[in-house]
Amino acid sequence: MRIPLEGHLWKHPDFLRFWLGETVSLVGTQVTRLALPTLAILTLNAGAFQIGILRALQSLSFLLLAAVVGVWIDRLHRRRLMIVADLGQAILLATIPVAFLIHALTLIQVFVVAALSGIFAVAFDVAHESYVPMLIDREDLIEANTKIQTTGAAAFVAGPSLGGFLIQVIGPALAIGADVTSFLVSAVSLALIRRERISRQPAGPSAEHFMGQLAEGLRVMVRDPILRTLAACAATSNFAGSMLQAVLLLFAYQQLHLTPAQVGVVFGISAIGGVLGALSGMRILRVLGLGRALALIILFDAVADLAIPTARLGAAMVVLTALFTMISVGEPVWRIGVGSLRQAVIPDHLRGRVIGSIRTVTFGAIPVGSLVGGALGSSIGIVSTILLSGVVTIGAALWILTGPVFGLKEIPTPAHAT
Repeated sequence: MRIPLEGHLWKHPDFLRFWLGETVSLVGTQVTRLALPTLAILTLNAGAFQIGILRALQSLSFLLLAAVVGVWIDRLHRRRLMIVADLGQAILLATIPVAFLIHALTLIQVFVVAALSGIFAVAFDVAHESYVPMLIDREDLIEANTKIQTTGAAAFVAGPSLGGFLIQVIGPALAIGADVTSFLVSAVSLALIRRERISRQPAGPSAEHFMGQLAEGLRVMVRDPILRTLAACAATSNFAGSMLQAVLLLFAYQQLHLTPAQVGVVFGISAIGGVLGALSGMRILRVLGLGRALALIILFDAVADLAIPTARLGAAMVVLTALFTMISVGEPVWRIGVGSLRQAVIPDHLRGRVIGSIRTVTFGAIPVGSLVGGALGSSIGIVSTILLSGVVTIGAALWILTGPVFGLKEIPTPAHAT
């Protein structure tokens, strides 16, 4: 059997630079993903509602700006924009350990950093997916996305483990310094790329022209049944997942009495499932068929979410590790399939604005779900909120099961895009 990490992209130096920066940055991001809410909970005494606000602020820019950024990305130099986004996030996150060292850190500052860094994150994210086809040929998309998702899954192993260790040893505020370093590495890696295909329209559109292009991105997403179904499914799933994330660490720290190091071990070990999923993603998609594989991934997520409260019965670390492993196996397979599908069917000159529109819908559900999860965690309880997130995830699977994506066995041709 062909190993997914094989392929001729190993001889593509610019892709290798891009891939290296992406991987290092993901490790750092996983450290902050654990360290920032841990800082809020254990150092700044945040409750469920405050964590819901924090999670919402981190992703609010996707709801407000993704579609707008998508239009501009079709007109700007995507790689340079990603470099600026990396440097912006590095500077913002660096203020947290600095403020902690001078005893000036507050929850308000954490909220502000989360909100502002989210602006740079949305720019990087939309540019990233739009940039990959500019760096490689279309026939290499599956190989490239498999490589990115495989090392990304490995980052999900190393990042939480590193984060839990650093939080235990130097505290959550200083641990965020690892993410600052990772963004700098990513920026340098992008700056070293030498060759790329540039496809953009003249900058400086009129307001009328800009709004027309913004509407065009939304129109392509809504009219294409495949893109519409994927966006609806991802939005529902992200809404449910953000409900869960708003209360998950509170559940781990307050009800299961786990330490940050133990939580990091749970996330790190379970993320090994993501490595296995990425390595076998091409085979899974081929054997099950694209549509069936995507539906099964969402259903497995729902079952795992519903089972999380059983960790209170004993062997909490073992139970959580098993359930999160179950979830993590499917995550890279989903990203490989969906990412490659979108990149293949969306015309290049529309890719930025369409991806931006998709991000507005799919990632825009995250701040809403975070606020709902935080509010429900404070009102109906943490466990009830976790169970409700599992029920909503079942609803996400219905989009795939009842729509045109379920019947897809492989990635269609660009003729499906409108």
